[in-house]
Amino acid sequence: SVHAEASSLATPSSSDTIEGSNQKKLADTCRTLVSMVAYHLEMATRSNKGNSSKRAEPLWTLFVLDAVQKQSPLLSTSPQSLRGRTAVAYLACLAASGGTRTLRVCLDACLVSLLEALTTSNQGNTEGGE
Repeated sequence: SVHAEASSLATPSSSDTIEGSNQKKLADTCRTLVSMVAYHLEMATRSNKGNSSKRAEPLWTLFVLDAVQKQSPLLSTSPQSLRGRTAVAYLACLAASGGTRTLRVCLDACLVSLLEALTTSNQGNTEGGE
């Protein structure tokens, strides 16, 4: 995806360059777009305006539900990889801005993996500090 490619090229070491800065802006813009589309699709599924809700439901499923199901396994298989960090950023945007239904889907798919990652990270920090 454009977001994944831009995120991979916008590494901290490259952010000092014009290209790295542009890639970071592109990744940020992609996440903003994702948030807006998810929010508006969710609002359309709640609409009581006849066919609007029926037309929006498959789009929300494709854009939000399918994306969450595709990205969420990366949180448990490779959370520290570039793909894992990109998935975290993408899912965080959906969860933060998509609306309550989108937030629920993100939490259902990701919460266990995120808690496990935090537990593992915390155990590593505790063992290293002793």
